[in-house]
Amino acid sequence: MDPLAAELDAMSSEERLAWIRKQNLSSQAGIWEASAGRGVTLEHLVPPTTAAGVEVIHEGKNSLPVFTLFQKRFARDAKPEGMVFGYNEGATRKLIGPGYFVAEYDDVRMEVGVNYYRVPPADTSLPEGWPEIKPNEEGLQRFVFSTMVDYLRVVSKHVSIGRAYKANKEQNNYFLLCRIDD
Repeated sequence: MDPLAAELDAMSSEERLAWIRKQNLSSQAGIWEASAGRGVTLEHLVPPTTAAGVEVIHEGKNSLPVFTLFQKRFARDAKPEGMVFGYNEGATRKLIGPGYFVAEYDDVRMEVGVNYYRVPPADTSLPEGWPEIKPNEEGLQRFVFSTMVDYLRVVSKHVSIGRAYKANKEQNNYFLLCRIDD
């Protein structure tokens, strides 16, 4: 992984984004396996220099057959505990919902889990323009987000790889994220 990380770190945001968009199920599965032991931290998702309540966009490419491009948008809560939370933005959001989540470090896996079982509390200050918080067990979004946790691993300074788990079972669904901040 170190040579790939160095290559990605040397790229511009546009080049990294083009690279992740070229990856398919097979390459994403290989990257997932090769990145074992390289768990993402909450600081990778929302850098410590980012003020509370400021959105950090991670452009995504998943391994599904359709609707492969999306974004995970993250923010840190202004409250003292500094919860990291977010939602999914993409072509299907208006149909299936935003898929809100809370990002949590899993001490056993040593990876961050994007936990759809939890959504931010109703009194959370959302970044401007974010949709209303909805539980993932309601409406059509229950078929996508209910009982799901996405675990994340580091690929490079700006790129991470994720894998979906539904009801604690590995799914053959992966995605790459590219943080856009330079």
